Formats: sequence, structure tokens, C-alpha cells
Amino acid sequence: MVASPAYLKKHDTPRQLGELANHQCLQLLLGDNSSYRWEVDVAGKKKSIRVPGAITINDTVTTISACKAGMGIAYVLEERIADELARRTLKVVLEEHACAEDPLHIYYSSLLQ
Repeated sequence: MVASPAYLKKHDTPRQLGELANHQCLQLLLGDNSSYRWEVDVAGKKKSIRVPGAITINDTVTTISACKAGMGIAYVLEERIADELARRTLKVVLEEHACAEDPLHIYYSSLLQ
């Protein structure tokens, strides 16, 4: 979860997951037109949560741009925002609740027998 320094200055930094209810969270629209439920770590267990937010975006690039523009808190893969974190145009929030597992998996069947 990340936000721009300008957003955090205006809205304060959330310190607990429950405080997300007081923030604008950028929603990611899935292929089935549902909003992605954010996956967070709570006491060592992965939990999916719904977050509030009036802005729904269907791609990561636009989500990152909106986040950098101060429009809300975004849930994105850390590797997609490594440059923004290094330049400090985005700041991690609620780091203790980040899920530390491989986010992507690819499965394929072998055609050889």
C-alpha cells in the first residue's frame, strides 16, 4: 500500500488497517467488473479486505499515476513502483501488513510426454 507524500500530508498516514476507512483507496477493477479485495497480513495470516474508495481504475499504470497525483492510497506490486519509492514520489504505508509472498504464478502443461 502506497500514497504520495502530498496525500499523506493532507490526510495523515494511516497507522492501523481500520484507519483505511477514513481514506480514499484507489480501487482496481477486475476482469469480471468486481473490485479487487486488498490482501493484507494480519498476525501472520493473509486476509482479504474491502477498502473504501470512489475511484476505480482498471490498470496498474493509471493507478500508479493517480496515486502519485495524490488521489488516494494504492495497492500495487512493490516491483512496479521501485523507481517511485527510490525517488520518494510514493511512500509505503502500513508496511507491517504487506503480504510477503510471490504475487504472480504461471502454470503451464507440458506438451511432451
